[in-house]
Parts: sequence; C-alpha cells; structure tokens
Amino acid sequence: MADVERAPLIPRRATAVARGWIADFQSFIAKGDFFDLATGVIIGGAVGSVVSSIVNDILSPIISIFVGGATLENAYIFLRGPDPELCAKEPGVCDHLTTPALAAQYGAITLNYGRTLQFLINFFMVALILFVLVRIYTNAKDRFKKKEAEAAATAPPPPSSKECKFCLQDIPKAATKCMYCTSNVTGL
Repeated sequence: MADVERAPLIPRRATAVARGWIADFQSFIAKGDFFDLATGVIIGGAVGSVVSSIVNDILSPIISIFVGGATLENAYIFLRGPDPELCAKEPGVCDHLTTPALAAQYGAITLNYGRTLQFLINFFMVALILFVLVRIYTNAKDRFKKKEAEAAATAPPPPSSKECKFCLQDIPKAATKCMYCTSNVTGL
C-alpha cells in the first residue's frame, strides 16, 4: 500500500503564529504587566462598587429632593400622558405615577432621564477617583526616580585604578603587568 501524504490538520503558518502568541504571552506575564493589569481590574471593580454606593445612598437622595421627591433612578418626563380610559377605571392613580414602569402600565410614554443621570454621575466619580489614584501613583514614582537619580549623582565614581599586590603601587585598572615591578597583575 502506498504512503499517502496527508495535509496537516493545522497549517504550519497557523502553528507558527500560535507559538508567537504563546511566547508573547509568556513574556507579558514575565514582565509583570499581567499582575499590574489584574490589580488594576480588581481595584477598578472595588472603586466602582464604592462609587455606586456613594451615588445610590448619598447623592441620589439629595438630588431626588430637586426632582420632586422620586428617587433619581425613577425621574422621568412624560412624552405622552397616560391613557384616559385606563385612568378612568382607577381614579386618582394617574395623578401619582411615581415610576416609569407604573406610567407605562397606564399607557404613558416617558423619557427616563434619571437612570442616565445616575450612570453619568457614577462614571464621572469613578473617572475622578481613578484619575486621583493614577496621579498619586505617578507622583510617587517620579519622586522615587528623582531620589534614585540624586543617589546615583552623589555616588562615587568606580575606581579607575587598582593596587599591585606585589609592590603596592596604583596602576591602571585595565593593566595586565605592573609598570613598576613588571609583575603579572591579571585577575586582581
């Protein structure tokens, strides 16, 4: 029976690309960027939770005072009022439609701006907090680099000479023979 040459299941080019990606991923993890990214995602999630709590529990009740007592999430404007036939079945209910969902039950069309405002406030607060954290981080990093540069500037320069162990004279560091006693000084 003759040997039939089969085409590989995965083309060679694809395996070469995959190997390249794997090598890139390994170097990404080795550099520490992976852990920086993971830390950023975790901190971002925690900051998002804190900001959501601040907006929902502190800012929204204050803003709700200005939008007629409803919570900010339920703030809306009528684009078309409730259906008069549905309102006639239950008198007085249509005068107190406090949520967009309740208004929709009675046939009203609403522009629900409250949730959008709440999400915008959340977004800007998260952005502000992350900006402050990044600013603190970069300032600390710059101060650290400045201290390193100052330390490097004040450090004594490396010696340009060495001492001959035979005659105790100073000779150039790159010398292989002492110019005073002609001893072999390699390896000093």
